[in-house]
Amino acid sequence: MFDNNPSTVWLRTQLLISNNTGQSGSGEITTHFTSPLYQQYLKDSEFDMFRYVLGIAQASAVGYMAYKHIKKYGFWK
Repeated sequence: MFDNNPSTVWLRTQLLISNNTGQSGSGEITTHFTSPLYQQYLKDSEFDMFRYVLGIAQASAVGYMAYKHIKKYGFWK
């Protein structure tokens, strides 16, 4: 019920930060606090190689089209 409410999420985050900084003397936040974010990062980076290959194909296509345009019309026309 309260999971989608931004203020509730903010309050829970503040509570976790205050609990973690109160327990550790140096003010460091423990790794379990960032664990869900790291899991989301791993899930999102699952297709990094695929995106890289698509980016290279797109850059190659743009370069080829620029080459054809320069060959046909010249550089300054």
